[in-house]
Amino acid sequence: MKKVINRLKQKGIDLSRVRALDIFAREGDWQTAAYASKVTSLDAWEIDPKFKKGLKKNIPNARIKIVDSIKEIRKKEHFGKYDLIVVDNPQNCYGAKNEYCEHFNVIPQIAKLLDKEGVIIFNINKQPFGFDDFPGWQTRRAQFYGRKNTGKLTLKFLLGFYKNLFKKSGYSTKLCFNMSRNDWAHNDYLHYLVFSLSKIKK
Repeated sequence: MKKVINRLKQKGIDLSRVRALDIFAREGDWQTAAYASKVTSLDAWEIDPKFKKGLKKNIPNARIKIVDSIKEIRKKEHFGKYDLIVVDNPQNCYGAKNEYCEHFNVIPQIAKLLDKEGVIIFNINKQPFGFDDFPGWQTRRAQFYGRKNTGKLTLKFLLGFYKNLFKKSGYSTKLCFNMSRNDWAHNDYLHYLVFSLSKIKK
């Protein structure tokens, strides 16, 4: 995440004026700490109350909310409120009934939380590990990406896919890039995708 933040700075994005939201904050000691002190304000959402104490300790300047983030993003009170949104989404399916999967329930909804311009950072998995053992995950990925086989996706496809998705939400892409999260591994599967977006004028 530090590399992502540095890259944004190099591209002229001034974080000191940014209102940020971390959707899946956990204890905030890894990703969130990389940008928490650089932004104007920070909201940190986490569903599990056991992480609240750690969040308060690690990110003392954050407004913390223990909440189901995927339900929370649908509330109109958050629309147009943020300039930076970070989605450190889990892999595979999750939730009480495995009703959620990766960021698929978040990203189609998230642009409406942005102001006229803003940055969204989220995880993508090019090539899920042990994918053959999870038919439910396979089905959800196929539905979301509109492809029968999603066990190995190219970055070119993924960047184009999300450009189109955000365009459908009313935002054009000013800047986008990827950054590996596991370049130390033999299987370079997990990446950040970073999109700087601007609301399309009607």
